Amino acid sequence: MAGSQEHAKDAARKIRDLQHQGRIIEVHEYISKLPAALKAEPAVAIPAASQYATSGYFDRASAIIDGSNCKALLNNRDAFVWEDIACLALVAARVKMYTECEWESALTTVNGIEDIYVNLNST
Repeated sequence: MAGSQEHAKDAARKIRDLQHQGRIIEVHEYISKLPAALKAEPAVAIPAASQYATSGYFDRASAIIDGSNCKALLNNRDAFVWEDIACLALVAARVKMYTECEWESALTTVNGIEDIYVNLNST
């Protein structure tokens, strides 16, 4: 488990480094070569899905989100206390806004995350 988490952190770091360097084609090539199990890790799914959504490739972002290990938790408001779940839920909400016109669902997600983090930070 620890080994796969380290691989996921390394892959996420590589994605972010390529993004920061503006090497968008290389980001896509790198993500597409990653094994499905690694792309399913939230640490990789978040920057990969975010990259695709930012580039307008919502179908690819959706595929990453659908394949993630935590997809079942993305609609569970109680799970938003975990940062990885909250981040991926925000990316998923953005994708749904553009692909399915689910604005209300996206706002519900954003408001739920805001409520949790405002409450956590005020205690």
